[in-house]
Amino acid sequence: MPDRGVCLIAPELEVKRLGLLHEALPSVRRVAVMAAHRKIVEAGFSPLRKAAAQAGLELVEIWVESPSEYAAAFDTMRSHGVEALLIVPLPELHRDSEVLAELSRKAGLPTIGGFRESAQRGLMIGYGPSLRELGQQAASYVERIFNGAPAGELPFQGPIRFDFAINVKTAKALGVTIPLSVLVSAEVID
Repeated sequence: MPDRGVCLIAPELEVKRLGLLHEALPSVRRVAVMAAHRKIVEAGFSPLRKAAAQAGLELVEIWVESPSEYAAAFDTMRSHGVEALLIVPLPELHRDSEVLAELSRKAGLPTIGGFRESAQRGLMIGYGPSLRELGQQAASYVERIFNGAPAGELPFQGPIRFDFAINVKTAKALGVTIPLSVLVSAEVID
């Protein structure tokens, strides 16, 4: 973890997302994880792989480098018998979350994305740091630098607030009943 700047993605968050997905779908055993930038991101997958093994889940890793690969990625998931999907919240995958939500619905895959906004855009679940808070932290850094603070002396700031949302319309369309124990701790999006 860096000691300077504002952090957006951490392996611990992927483990938490996997746990939430498994809690919402306890009968699921095979979960795909979609990510990009294999050389960079794969190094952080070790905790996710360990958590999956401990939970009795099989991970199917799906690597995409551009939107032109999304349809083939979903074909691969179908051929591997994937039952749910976790999308690592990389900028391009978050940008394309509406497209990925539609592909997930067509494939019948309950999907969790990296932010509350993921559920707003059609994924079944969204969990992650508040984008608004992260934007405020980044703006604070910019202000401090413009006011003369040396950038190298500003401390690391991680997210403080995490948002958890469930799109019940998507869940219904997929035929998924979210356990009440999960719904009570989430913002429900219709």
